[in-house]
Amino acid sequence: MCGIFGLIAKPEKLQTHKIDLANLFNSMSLKTAHRGPDDLGFWTHSLGRAFKEPTREIRNMDQTSHVVLGHRRLSILDTSSAGWQPMVSKDRRYVLTYNGEIYNYIELRDQLKARGSSFQTQTDTEVLLEGYRVWGDELFKRLTGMFAFCLVDLEKESAVLARDPFGIKPLHYSFVNGGLVFASEIKSLLCFPGLDRTANRQVIHKYLDTGELDADNETFYEAIKKLPPATFAKIDLNSPDKFISLAKYWDASSIAPRKVSWTDAVDAVRTEFLNSVRLHLRSDVPIGAALSGGIDSSAIVAAMRRLEPDVDIHTFSYIADDSSLSEEKWVDIVTDSQSTKAHKVRADQDDLLRDLDDLIASQDEPFGSTSIYAQYRVFKLAKQAGITVMLDGQGADEMFAGYRPYIASRLTSLIKQGRPLDSYQLFKSYSRIDKRAKFTAASVLSNSVPIPFRALIKRGVASRRQNRRPWLKLQIRLAPPELEKSKNVLTGHLIKTLTSTSLPGLLRYEDRNSMRFSIESRVPFLTPAMAELALSLPEVYHVNPKVLSKAVLREAMRGIVPDSILDRKDKIGFETPDAVWMTHLSHSLLKSLEISSQAIIHEFLDVDQLKQALKFNLQSFAKFEVWRIFNFVKWVELNGVR
Repeated sequence: MCGIFGLIAKPEKLQTHKIDLANLFNSMSLKTAHRGPDDLGFWTHSLGRAFKEPTREIRNMDQTSHVVLGHRRLSILDTSSAGWQPMVSKDRRYVLTYNGEIYNYIELRDQLKARGSSFQTQTDTEVLLEGYRVWGDELFKRLTGMFAFCLVDLEKESAVLARDPFGIKPLHYSFVNGGLVFASEIKSLLCFPGLDRTANRQVIHKYLDTGELDADNETFYEAIKKLPPATFAKIDLNSPDKFISLAKYWDASSIAPRKVSWTDAVDAVRTEFLNSVRLHLRSDVPIGAALSGGIDSSAIVAAMRRLEPDVDIHTFSYIADDSSLSEEKWVDIVTDSQSTKAHKVRADQDDLLRDLDDLIASQDEPFGSTSIYAQYRVFKLAKQAGITVMLDGQGADEMFAGYRPYIASRLTSLIKQGRPLDSYQLFKSYSRIDKRAKFTAASVLSNSVPIPFRALIKRGVASRRQNRRPWLKLQIRLAPPELEKSKNVLTGHLIKTLTSTSLPGLLRYEDRNSMRFSIESRVPFLTPAMAELALSLPEVYHVNPKVLSKAVLREAMRGIVPDSILDRKDKIGFETPDAVWMTHLSHSLLKSLEISSQAIIHEFLDVDQLKQALKFNLQSFAKFEVWRIFNFVKWVELNGVR
């Protein structure tokens, strides 16, 4: 797990703009230091000149370089100097800077050895490098892991940039001054002289209006993009002003449904999950786990204990002071039953205000809610305990239907499949356990009526939202949501949240919060094999007639996870007392608005209306709205956004 950054450009362009490569890469390295505090390395190359070895020295960097690769190392596998990057292949054809972990690297190394390959290290980096030399682009389909990398092919004078199937590891880029600059984090890219800091108005509007984040490959900056998950891009070193190709190597929407018995499905999920956790436990440094007390994180902790009966397992949990939000009871059930060394952290509004600037700077872009701060504190606690690797449960909700809106999708599926009685029975069961069932009914209605009526419903909702928010200047027309044509609406909903509307944002928060404290966070649910299994199962295995979400996952964990955890029907997670915290944040927001002269803030916010609402009608704001506004204003201030 590391931080990567690099540049592919024409030297004459850099000289025209008087860009000093040594200063630039020193700055980029410092901005990435938290991702890799153990070591650093650089590699430069000029086309047509002799090969240069990678170096830790930066002062005399060649100003005529066409390629510069940088790397900050967090040592996890083979912590010796043998794992130092950028790494060069034995034949001097390929050079790699890589961030991530390939969990099946031992199996891949054995396959490569059978083909005649030899290895000098125990790292997954060398396996990745040799694997690409042998298999080329076919390597991507063989990998189980999280990764983002740039690999230069000196023979073809080209480079390939790639990202893992779910986008667990970040890779940002920008085409500037006729070349490509890339990095793990946006803050490193902003070191590049002349990189445009103009705000992406479309992204800001969606965030302020709906809270939508990370749904595509755009960022909050117009000039900065994200390489899509499950994608590799190629670039010509001689013409680095654009990608010559951009290709997907895995697609969740292409997973075919299959007929499988309930018993076989349960067995398959249990087997696949335990295999995944086993791979994710490979490490040469201490491993812990984030534990909320919910099904997903509890399953990971219990699987760790089942697979490693004698090791010390450290768990880290946020405990809310508000009893209605606290999951301490459930956390204690897990830690006691699995004999873990439990670590807990609490936080209040003063803690949040103290850490606010660092939290926002760590995330690079605005984010959804203050629950991200709870996660931030959990990773900080793990760092203080000396843990370098953490396992977490991200992705299970999006694969096994863990959120309440999935119930509406299942109801809609039943209606579309001509099973209104089954839909009614499911709704009756749901209404007994959730007072918000009427909102689910409205959602089902809007997705089931003929298309012209859907437009009327959506316009009515938009009109009410605009009337409720006089302080928000709605200037940009958002594209209408795509309609689900399949009769398997729930499966389509799972794929959408897995690839665009939910998981990408959660993974961004996880990556930035963990790496802020130099911790590698691993997510065992997120492997192609697990996704292909979960998304191919019948919908009723996820949401059954008794409104039991994650039905197949719960049953697969019987005998591993305590029954009291598996039988939970509520869902909290790292939830913070927003009502209390927002009152305090509103005072800070008022102060910022009083002194702000940033044009981009006034373009989106009617500041006078907003100040009035904050002073006299704080209850008019929906949940998280004050936070979104505050986060947006602070992000503009901290980053000099234009």
